Amino acid sequence: RIAQLPPMYSAVKRKGTPLYRLARQGISVEREPRQVEIFRLELTEWAPPECTLEMTCSRGTYVRSLAHDLGQTLGCGAHLTGLTRLASGDFLLEEAVTLEEFAQAAAEHCWPDLLRPLDSALAHFPALHLDADSVRRLCQGQAIANGERRGGGLSRVYGPDGIFLALAAYDAEAKVWRPRKVFRQF
Repeated sequence: RIAQLPPMYSAVKRKGTPLYRLARQGISVEREPRQVEIFRLELTEWAPPECTLEMTCSRGTYVRSLAHDLGQTLGCGAHLTGLTRLASGDFLLEEAVTLEEFAQAAAEHCWPDLLRPLDSALAHFPALHLDADSVRRLCQGQAIANGERRGGGLSRVYGPDGIFLALAAYDAEAKVWRPRKVFRQF
């Protein structure tokens, strides 16, 4: 766990204005350090004066800033000459398809085979399985009472047939689920 100072060219907002907009105007402001986590940092190539590192880090980590900070600590300076994101959540670069591959699949009418199910992008949210009546009401914008949710937040909503239908948020005060985003009609 380290404290990182967001760079001026970042989307972090200061009084509602992204820092990059201020930086483009030549304005530099004080920034608060943010806690990030580096889970793994591995030297994979060393050909002085260049090296290649592979890392696993928490969201919000500024990799270019980390390279600069490492160079400062080592007393030699450092910057990136390349940056490749190998994974983001459950999405892996090795599973990606090129535009050419997608165009070929579209020409062969098999492009849906290349897509992941919508709920795979939301797998970090817990699942909520509802009966048909509750799903119908939720998908029509109504709040439903269905048990208590610990910790609040969003959940993926599935119908009795196991099909992903919506995202819902638990309202702890009212003890009901409220629809946040409905993807399919039921």
